[in-house]
Amino acid sequence: MSGRITDFEKLLFEVRTVPVYADLGGEPREAPARLPSSPTLIPNKKAILNCDTNSVISVVSEGYQLVRHADAIEYGRQCCKQAFPDLSDCDWQVKRTDAPSTGSYCHVDLEHSSTTLDFDSVDASDKPDAYGPYIRVTNSYNLTRALSFDIGFQRKVCSNGMILPRSSLRFSLPHSTPRIPERISFHLEDPNFRKARKQFLRFLGPLRQAKVPTKHFRLIALRALTLREPRNGAGNAQWNRWRALQDELLTRQKKYTAELGENAYALLNVITDIASRPAEAKVPRRERHSLQKKAGTWLADFSRRCNDPQFDLAAYAKDCQEIVSRPPAAQPNDMLGPANRLPWAQ
Repeated sequence: MSGRITDFEKLLFEVRTVPVYADLGGEPREAPARLPSSPTLIPNKKAILNCDTNSVISVVSEGYQLVRHADAIEYGRQCCKQAFPDLSDCDWQVKRTDAPSTGSYCHVDLEHSSTTLDFDSVDASDKPDAYGPYIRVTNSYNLTRALSFDIGFQRKVCSNGMILPRSSLRFSLPHSTPRIPERISFHLEDPNFRKARKQFLRFLGPLRQAKVPTKHFRLIALRALTLREPRNGAGNAQWNRWRALQDELLTRQKKYTAELGENAYALLNVITDIASRPAEAKVPRRERHSLQKKAGTWLADFSRRCNDPQFDLAAYAKDCQEIVSRPPAAQPNDMLGPANRLPWAQ
């Protein structure tokens, strides 16, 4: 298979575990008196098999707890019910799926058809924006990702989404956890999640009033998503991809400033648009999940800065320029956490 899986039904292949054996035949350095007549069982290991293709997805320890993607989604529906008890259970639907061609891991978004978050801008003449929650279910068959559930928010009119740090629920269980089905209990308290929704709206509040000249959009967006220039001496392909990304940023900048004005709220939509559609935006080999988490982290930080009377936007933009232009290996830890090197700069 090639490409990525975006159809949830294609993730529903059956899986099972099988023992792992080693073939000890061949030419040993010192020939034993007798070569084994059959493969040797590897203790404490098992392989996860795709039953449809009869191919091995991964080799894991004996204690690994296998959770099928289909079961992970059902656990996600339980999370939806606990987090939003006032919404109809049947209206939670799978809206987005992202997985590699092997199906070795997946991110699946459950979205409700109703609008549960509305906020009206300061200017009453502006059209109110509607934000709805989604629950992202993550699962894997290869130890790379724990079974986890993140609550994020997206702008309904364009599906630009983000996952916020600290303000949205995250429930996670490593696959080494014994008896996972017995431990799936979200224990959410409705007042706590109401607080999270209010905090999200507080993050958005200052952005409309914060004027951000379009000349700063590109650098701030690149810093927010930790995307950096290729190194000097990088090949033409790397630089061509970098230039294509700049063009996509400019296209989205023009779109959202025309719709929303020259402010931080338009900038947020540029960032979340790139994060929500990395392939369309020419961002190579970057996952939507990772980029949307970065977008949420940036929102929380930048909203706080906008509330600071001493915030110097020009100095912040200059700092963004230095961070984006600095060679990836020299990147320090900044407010977005450890720097991630661009795929084309590695």
